[in-house]
Amino acid sequence: IILMITAVVISVSCVEDIADGINDQPQKGDPVEMTFNASFADTRTTLVNGVDVWWEPEDFITINGDSFFADIKETGPSAEFKGETTPAAEYSAAYLSCPYEWRDGDCYFNFSWWQLAVKNQLPCLVSAAKCSGNDKSLRFKSLLGYVKFTVTEKFLPNRLDITANGGEYLTLALAKIDFSGDEPVLVDVEDEYPKEV
Repeated sequence: IILMITAVVISVSCVEDIADGINDQPQKGDPVEMTFNASFADTRTTLVNGVDVWWEPEDFITINGDSFFADIKETGPSAEFKGETTPAAEYSAAYLSCPYEWRDGDCYFNFSWWQLAVKNQLPCLVSAAKCSGNDKSLRFKSLLGYVKFTVTEKFLPNRLDITANGGEYLTLALAKIDFSGDEPVLVDVEDEYPKEV
């Protein structure tokens, strides 16, 4: 009888240990810690040395709507970003220097028709990338175009109006980054096309 009671107690404790081990494992749909490597595609945008867009140690991106922070000590062309998100077959990432929000898998933001020009800075940087769940390597592409001009003693404006002459729109009242295709694209949500900035 003592042997039978001992066997029952041992088997119950083993079942509890197994159950605890299962509960400690991430369940499907739970966020898990991940690391992504991110770089910028070659673009015409300029920042750091007048040529390249580089990551700063305090930078953060959003991946599938979750925040990931740069794990670097100094500015550089690529960076590892660490954070938590739900495992997926595909990841959508955005880096925006203006206010934004994620809804239904897309990233929405307001793009002002008024932009402040500052030397070697971009007023609004909107970049996006996609990668597979196996790859976790993001190559960001800028989704905006920029106008570069030089201020001299002869050309010293406090305001510069730029008008589209081919029917193109220059700003978006409310825009979204659409991740449904092969590459992220910028889409105008409110169907308004300001021709002047």
